[in-house]
Amino acid sequence: MTLGTKLDWKPAQADSETKMLNPAKIREKVPKFARHLKALHGDNWMNLCNQTADMMIDLGRHPILTLQHVSELKLPVRLALGDRDHMVSLEETASFYRVFSAGELQVFPNCMHPIEQVDSKMLANAIKAYFKES
Repeated sequence: MTLGTKLDWKPAQADSETKMLNPAKIREKVPKFARHLKALHGDNWMNLCNQTADMMIDLGRHPILTLQHVSELKLPVRLALGDRDHMVSLEETASFYRVFSAGELQVFPNCMHPIEQVDSKMLANAIKAYFKES
């Protein structure tokens, strides 16, 4: 089971997303967010931003999961997504869910992309229910 997982990577998307991960710009323009990242990840938050950006650039140029790869997987998978997710679209999630032989799609109402903003009880109940069913 996944939640808000970006599966459809393209170079332009990766380039766009990584512009928001520049630690110097974050510190300068959004200091409150920089403090939040430091509180979450410690003094290594800037390195984490850089490594995440590098990973995203690489995924944009060399996607690991494609619709073809996913269609060959023979296992149950539930792709979940928040209806307020601004990074991962319902269309891209649905296109991947459709090619899984045992794929399921779950959309959470009033749910944003950052995991910190997800209703943890709702998510925990959904995970428990899914794995109880599987």
